[in-house]
Amino acid sequence: MKRLFILLSFLLVLASCSKENVILPEPESSIVLSDGTVPSGDLTLSLGETVTLSALCTNVEAARYEWRLNTVLKSVEQNYTFTAEAAGTYTVSLVVLNADGVAGEASELTIVVNGPYKEGTYFLLEGNMSNGNGRVCFIDQNGTFYEDPYGEANQKDGKPTSPGNVLQDMFLYKDNAYFITQNGAANGQGARLVIADAQTLQAKSLVTGSIDDASVWPQHIVVIDENKAYIRYSSSDYESRSGIRVMNLSTGVWSAEDIEGTAGAFTVAGSTKARMLLLGDKVYAPCGQYLQVIDTKTDKVVKTLDFGATRQTKDIARGLDGKVYLLVSGTFTGSFYSPVYTSSATVVCVDPSNYGYTETELPEEFQMPVASWSPNVGMCASFTEHALFFRMGTGYASTQVARYDYKSGTATMLLDITGQSDLGMCLYGYLGVDRNNVLYVGTTDYSRSMIGTYDAKTGARLENTYTVPAGSPAGIDFTYRFSDQWLERE
Repeated sequence: MKRLFILLSFLLVLASCSKENVILPEPESSIVLSDGTVPSGDLTLSLGETVTLSALCTNVEAARYEWRLNTVLKSVEQNYTFTAEAAGTYTVSLVVLNADGVAGEASELTIVVNGPYKEGTYFLLEGNMSNGNGRVCFIDQNGTFYEDPYGEANQKDGKPTSPGNVLQDMFLYKDNAYFITQNGAANGQGARLVIADAQTLQAKSLVTGSIDDASVWPQHIVVIDENKAYIRYSSSDYESRSGIRVMNLSTGVWSAEDIEGTAGAFTVAGSTKARMLLLGDKVYAPCGQYLQVIDTKTDKVVKTLDFGATRQTKDIARGLDGKVYLLVSGTFTGSFYSPVYTSSATVVCVDPSNYGYTETELPEEFQMPVASWSPNVGMCASFTEHALFFRMGTGYASTQVARYDYKSGTATMLLDITGQSDLGMCLYGYLGVDRNNVLYVGTTDYSRSMIGTYDAKTGARLENTYTVPAGSPAGIDFTYRFSDQWLERE
């Protein structure tokens, strides 16, 4: 009996020693969704959405879980719920520890939170030069219309604010939206250059200083990179001269000198009051009778296309085929305000690989205005068709929209707003056509902006019309137009 007791005691000691010497394996863990699946890539959420993540450990019993968000410990439970409270990119990491306190390799998941204005359609409304400031409107991918998203994101004393007086143009680059206003804070709000978060429209910077030169009106912008932009301006003596200058976005200093070749008499040699086109590492800038091509690495004009005296370059856009399309008026005699045209307006197609170009004459009824009150015709290009759209008529006020098919060389009058309900008295600002072939047409009665929608192929009126109590649309724009793919950025 005594021998049996000694044997059992020996076996118990052996078992105890064996247990103490067991080495638990390093935990092998992964992050899974509530349905048990492992995310195949980044997780994308919209503001306000939540997602519950779970820790799955397959080879050992977990004793502790450590969830970190951008390195900050958030939870020690098996499950962690992430709430998308602010737009941005977040890294969620999970570390599982076993009973010995040994940690396994961390698992990581990237969560991208998109703001409400990540993708969609912009309306820029000028306001007026007296008591009405500019306004930004937005339509998201679900068709939700935001009448004043910038104002709501930048309230003061509980009231919406404005990016500034006479809002003219915008540009999107990476995380930022850049807005140009002609008169800046003339009515006590905004600035001539406002930099905002591209997804929430919360203002990051109201740029003041050299850009507030009272002798000029900044009107259009292209952003080259986070440190540099080109801003075209007209002189504030009611636009007798115009040019393009370099803006240092890092310092907020606007060059006092024009890019050589872009300055001169308005509508003759100075930069046309129209959008510039960034394509690859070049900016294409209509300048009176010339098209100037600027190398963005050197800020020098590397090519000049001269279309001859009295002709005027109008609007420019990238086509679906990657070519550059430019509208140019015909030659004329007499004054800008009472011209007698002596040649046809043309559509110019420029090959960006060698700057060779072709010109196609337009029928007489598609002649372009040459007076300084109508320096452009609001042209836009389709993202899905070989088509351009622009305002028709040589006078100040136009009611007709033209469609030009550059593959067939065919120009047609697509639509006329005359007599149509819930629209203004005339067309105003840049037209815009989205990737669903919806053509947005801005109209005004000078106290309100009314944007009608049309089928871009047939000109048929569509259901949606947007009426906003802010004077005159500067133009329609789309987040896609600023994408690296469309602009062919490296």
